[in-house]
Amino acid sequence: MNHAERARVRLAGSRPARLAALWLACIAFVALFAELFASEAPIVAIGPRGASAFAAVTSAAEYATLSRDAVLARHARDFAVWPVWKSGPQRRSEVGPDAPPSVVHPLGTDTHGRDVLAIVVHGARGVTGPLLVGLFFATALGVALGTVAGTRGGVFEALVLRCAELCAAVPTVLVAAVVAALAPHRTGTALVVAIALVRWAEVARVVRYESIRLATSNVGMAARALGCTELQIARRHLLPRVLPALVVETAGALPALVWTEAAVSFLGIDVSASWGSLIADAFTRGGSTSGAACAVVLVILTASAATLLAESVRDALSPKR
Repeated sequence: MNHAERARVRLAGSRPARLAALWLACIAFVALFAELFASEAPIVAIGPRGASAFAAVTSAAEYATLSRDAVLARHARDFAVWPVWKSGPQRRSEVGPDAPPSVVHPLGTDTHGRDVLAIVVHGARGVTGPLLVGLFFATALGVALGTVAGTRGGVFEALVLRCAELCAAVPTVLVAAVVAALAPHRTGTALVVAIALVRWAEVARVVRYESIRLATSNVGMAARALGCTELQIARRHLLPRVLPALVVETAGALPALVWTEAAVSFLGIDVSASWGSLIADAFTRGGSTSGAACAVVLVILTASAATLLAESVRDALSPKR
């Protein structure tokens, strides 16, 4: 049994890792299929107007102008499969802002009149989407720059290291605020850009270190003697060596990024409905306390699950175990 198989067995046998992975998988599932749980439009509708599926996504602008009663009347004669909760995160309810919990709105509405329960459901998308996309771009950029810096050396290596030190010293929230301020239109991608601009530094350092070790090892020298190019050496030898370190680095970044997303949303930098916006709504404008309490609990549980998973991955991949 090699090291990777032993690490997989240790990770699968860890109860904290299983619980953390289960919670994060549930959050990812809700984020991916949020329209199944909370949406103002039916999931599937078949009637005189024809057939439609996921109208809240395909016809979002049209349904945004309709009231709740108008949507129900529109599909009164249709065979429709509705989501668990018939309310979207952006629609302003007829009951107005700061409405108390009721049958129509179990957690009430926020200061903008939006359903709090729908924001809680779709807030999972604000946590998983930007974090995963930002980490993907950060990893790709860090691997590319770290590989070139380790193999080429010289001025380029010094430039990459200085840029990495500069980026690592700047908080992600500050970068997100600057990106949002410079963007002509607020599209909600400020956090993605901020994560990519900050997190690549740690990845580049790890890849550069492994690249230098490979260049001076017997494997690297033998590959060069056989005529392999730097790209071939990186693909066949460097990436398999650096993959465990990249997994640990990515897993270790998740807890901090969960808190960062909540902070960005709390400050109003992110334009989408999110858990941080519910907390800010309650603290700064006296909004729904039940929504803020749910958001705080979800942020703490998600960050704690990410921490447990990161520690379990680090322990499973440790060669000393």
